[in-house]
Amino acid sequence: SPQPGTSVTCKAENEDVAQEMVAGSIPPCPGNPERASKQQVWICGQSVVASAEKQASSSRAGSQLGLEETITLEWHGQEDLTWARLVPTLRELAAQGPAPDVLIIHLGEKDLECLRGAQLNAAIKTELALVKELFPQVRILWSNLLLRRRGSGKEGSRTVNRARTLVNLVMGQFIATLGGAVIEHPEILHTDPDFYTDGDNLSCRGLNLFLEDIKCGILAHFHS
Repeated sequence: SPQPGTSVTCKAENEDVAQEMVAGSIPPCPGNPERASKQQVWICGQSVVASAEKQASSSRAGSQLGLEETITLEWHGQEDLTWARLVPTLRELAAQGPAPDVLIIHLGEKDLECLRGAQLNAAIKTELALVKELFPQVRILWSNLLLRRRGSGKEGSRTVNRARTLVNLVMGQFIATLGGAVIEHPEILHTDPDFYTDGDNLSCRGLNLFLEDIKCGILAHFHS
């Protein structure tokens, strides 16, 4: 697993995670008291989510991925989002409208710049428990962290990829205990430069595969 960072930002994030882990239970968020006619699906995460939304908006299927007859898909990608900021962000979003029926989370690559894999696993478990307290009826879909492309020129790609693989493995098992499921990205190969523009950012081809995986994950949820 990667070594913890020593920057002020990383230290602040570690303190935020620690505070969340001892914060205790929080009251459920009522959201909009009127039930929405369509299933509300949120996808939250960092830069890959923001890039995927832009890619989807320019595609034939559009930002709703062609599923607009059955769901309302909301994209909430933030470049610097971390697990310490997820629950506060969700509370802010829920105050503006209906709570989600399905919550897709793709988050953690940035956290591994500050935390070891085992530390991040513990923090994520705590945060997901808080998410379930906030939205008791929500089904959480974990989107597997993507591996960093080999040969990107960034040091420690193998170490980072080992940590990301560990997090995916542990979270895949844990999410099942919450009644959730995993969205895998088996065709986005970190060994193939065609899927990336650099070490972590997906190319158009990579983003299209990511969007297809998200769509399949949503459809699998409604047919489960």
